[in-house]
Parts: sequence; C-alpha cells; structure tokens
Amino acid sequence: MLDLRFRSHWEGWNLIERLGFISFVITVFGLALAIVPYFDDASDKDTSVTSEPLTRYYSIEAMREEASGFNRAYLEMLKEIDSFIENEVKADLNVTPDDEWRFEYEVSLLNQDMGGLDLNNDGYPELVVEVPIFCGSGGCQFDIYSFDRKSKTINNMGSIPVSNYNLTGRTIEGWAIISGKWRMGACESIVSLYTFNQGKYKEESRKTEKYC
Repeated sequence: MLDLRFRSHWEGWNLIERLGFISFVITVFGLALAIVPYFDDASDKDTSVTSEPLTRYYSIEAMREEASGFNRAYLEMLKEIDSFIENEVKADLNVTPDDEWRFEYEVSLLNQDMGGLDLNNDGYPELVVEVPIFCGSGGCQFDIYSFDRKSKTINNMGSIPVSNYNLTGRTIEGWAIISGKWRMGACESIVSLYTFNQGKYKEESRKTEKYC
C-alpha cells in the first residue's frame, strides 16, 4: 500500500522535484554512515581518564590539593612505608632506640629542585622515598613511586640510584629509560641501565668504568 502511494507521488513529480528528493535521500544516508561509527567507537573507549584535561603538577602539595584521589593514595602510601620500616626493617636489624634517626624518611618529587620529573608524561611527577639506611658511600638507592590517576593508587615502580642518574632520551612502554651510576671508590664506577619491565623499573644491564 505504501509502495503504491509513493509510486503515485513519484509519477506526479516533475524532474526538479524528483532530483530534489534523490538529493535529500543521499544526504540523510551519508549522515547516518558518518554518525554510526562515532557512537560505536565512543562506546568502546574508556573516557573516565582520557576525557580529563592533562594538568602538569610541580609539587606534592599541589597534587594533594588538586589531583583527584591523590591525597588519599598518598596517605595510604605513608602508612605502608611506616609499617614496612617498623615491622620488617627494624626487626631484621635488631635496632636500639639510638638508631631511630636512621629510619626517618623523606618523600619528595623525583628531581624536585627542577620542579619534578615525569617519567611517563602523564602530568604527574614521580615520587621518591629516601631512607638514610639505604645509602652508602657510592650513593643512595631510592624507591620510585608513581600515581595512577585511573586506579587512584600510588604504586612502587622499583629502585634506582636517583642521586646519580641520567635520562637516555629513549622510552619503553611510554616510560623513560634511565642510566644510573654507582661510585665504587676513587677509581671505579658501575653504570647501570634501568628500563620499565612488567610494571617496574629493573636493572637491564651494567658496565664498569675505571678512571685510574
């Protein structure tokens, strides 16, 4: 019935009316083809993170005040560090009250003097935890922590000698490759290459440099 009505209208139209109708149908069809893929793609994407504008932070205080979820994760990280020092490190070393100062620790930005270093370019500089007992004559081995804005957690990313390090200018999985140096006396140093592997920084290779 609908087909007969359309045919009767079609036969009653002149050439200009027929061309106008055909142009309208083509336009509507083209718009449909353009819109459908957009909705399909949008449904498959996780917009909880990508829709947020990237903000660069240059201090722990700014992240605690402004970065969603960071302050809670930061306080949780401090609790975990306190527990680790109290229940594992001190117990293993059988410390006395006179040794308490050695277990004070400091949390700061990686490369804090320069406003922080962002190893994965996500807007959040990485954190380092300094514990004096983990330092030696060759330097200090610090733990690196990184804030994940999607999971709202701060995760341990491994350890590197952050007092003697350089960026190589290369990346793996979006994370900077780091060259770290340990001083081994007056005439020798060990240079290690740290790469991001399975969620943490790990020593990939090392070589010895001799000066005398």
